[in-house]
Amino acid sequence: MSATEIFFNLQYVATEYYKNIPSNLDFKQVSTKDMHDYYDRDEACDKSICDTEEAFDYFSYRIGSTGCFNGKGFVSRKDYFKKMNNYKPKIVYRGVFSFHDEFAIEQDIKDSKKMRVLIQKTMNKNIIAMGFEPDNVEWFAYYHTNTDNPHVHFHFYEKIPKKKKYLISE
Repeated sequence: MSATEIFFNLQYVATEYYKNIPSNLDFKQVSTKDMHDYYDRDEACDKSICDTEEAFDYFSYRIGSTGCFNGKGFVSRKDYFKKMNNYKPKIVYRGVFSFHDEFAIEQDIKDSKKMRVLIQKTMNKNIIAMGFEPDNVEWFAYYHTNTDNPHVHFHFYEKIPKKKKYLISE
């Protein structure tokens, strides 16, 4: 096994809510709808876990779950966009945690439920380490199994923008 077992990547992007981006800022701009749809696509997400309550929700039920979760559990598409429209974040920080397959097996985090629990337990620590206040952050994550290595895409934003510089130190 290689020395690096966990990979982490993070970037910040401007959303459709950031109007008139100053020309001296070199932001990549993304649509929050396109970002969500990319992360939540059926061919990438492990949607095999289904809570009983969701199984009987015939209106929104799709192969187990939406694929999107946060610290409180699964997040429906409707609730995701309700939060986005409420806070209208100009800047979204997005990243990925990727694990070597062998490491994921050794740590027993190969299935979506265990991976979800790991991310839910550690996300606030990660948010603090990046210089943010967990109570002022909304975060969302998606467990993907479409590559050799299990990985979790996540993104977050400040509810009330406080960060003056968007860079996050290593």
